[in-house]
Amino acid sequence: MTLLKRLVLGEIRGWRVKVLVSVLGVVALLLATGCNTQTESSVETSYNESAVLKVSILQSGTLLVDGETATIEALDEALTQLDEVNGVVWYYRENGQGEPPAIVTQVLDTIVAHERPISFSSKPDFSDVIDLNTGQSQPRN
Repeated sequence: MTLLKRLVLGEIRGWRVKVLVSVLGVVALLLATGCNTQTESSVETSYNESAVLKVSILQSGTLLVDGETATIEALDEALTQLDEVNGVVWYYRENGQGEPPAIVTQVLDTIVAHERPISFSSKPDFSDVIDLNTGQSQPRN
């Protein structure tokens, strides 16, 4: 059963709803920006997959940007630099099934504000990617 269907049926409750709604907001943004009708004069957006910003949130609430402790302001600055090279975000949260630290919403809101594509990982080394359709982990190519 899809995550959205489980949410609608009320099978997902509490903090999981907040996290899922944030994730679905990111997915909706990505779908909306990726599904625009193209005209002959418009150019399809392609992202620089070699320019990656790795964002991690530890269970303690510590934010890491490319492996270094950071603030929301530092994340915003790093995303501004990533905007300039049209890069992508890889996101990992320690103990992804547990209660999320309060900073999670701020981090996701900041990433969404920069309209950067984001892929979710369940491993701290970002060696996998979570398929948002199935919720399953797959090796990152």
